Amino acid sequence: MDTVSSIICKAFLDNCPAEKRRALLEILPKEEKQKIEALPQTFQNPLFGGLTSKQQLDRIHYSWFASYLRTFTENEIQLFITVLNENQARGVRKALLLSDNQLELTSVSKTFLEKTLLEKTAQDKPDLLPIACLPESPLNVLLSLQLPEFIRLFDFLGIHDLAYEIKQIIETAKLKKIYSVLSPEELSFLKTLLHQKETLAFKPIGIQQSDGDVERLKSILHQRGINRLAKALYQEDPSLVWYISHQLDVERAAILLKLSTDLQNLRAVHLLIQQVVDCLTYLQTKKSESSL
Repeated sequence: MDTVSSIICKAFLDNCPAEKRRALLEILPKEEKQKIEALPQTFQNPLFGGLTSKQQLDRIHYSWFASYLRTFTENEIQLFITVLNENQARGVRKALLLSDNQLELTSVSKTFLEKTLLEKTAQDKPDLLPIACLPESPLNVLLSLQLPEFIRLFDFLGIHDLAYEIKQIIETAKLKKIYSVLSPEELSFLKTLLHQKETLAFKPIGIQQSDGDVERLKSILHQRGINRLAKALYQEDPSLVWYISHQLDVERAAILLKLSTDLQNLRAVHLLIQQVVDCLTYLQTKKSESSL
């Protein structure tokens, strides 16, 4: 059995009474039995059905489609656009300089185009696990995010690097300049971190020697946030990394994948994972407060 079949088989066996489960396991070849018993708990129950092709497409940022579709004729591209959601279609048209051309297709045609586009987008990952089959992980929460939420997450994660370095600055004018770069929520988050000990430091940003370029500092903090998530993801299941990278635009995804390297320090990885989870909790709390 391939991995997905083994995961589904395990889910079926786990739903059986203990005695029946043991009896069924004994029927399997020794290697298959050991493989199934070694499988981790899954993110969701694989027996309850997975996402449709359309639901899977909706999770992918339009820039991945634009990269693939630019090799087609305009008429062919317009056909594929019909199976995208409104935001994706708008993004592809803008990226490829196409007019808004509404086409009417049969449900059979749409299903074919959805599956074709999904297969082409995922052709770099032939062993991609369905989302339900992913192993349990604290970082599975990222699967519910869209690009704007990822951007905020990166900006806030990068503040960890700033908090570590800003403690060394005593010049009031320089501190005010740095604070002016941050939004009120980011400044509040920074002050929270300043009361904590940053237990994981990367290469210094160099704000002591910065020239006061606000946009450059914001860009650096954003990339530092991507770096923290990238390092946290290194030991995660490759399929989870694929899904997350395809929820990002291709440019940020390329940075994420490039920075996803082994820290060779399991404790540091666990700290980064916790920082990601804590940061998401903070952002969700702030979002809930603002909606009241």
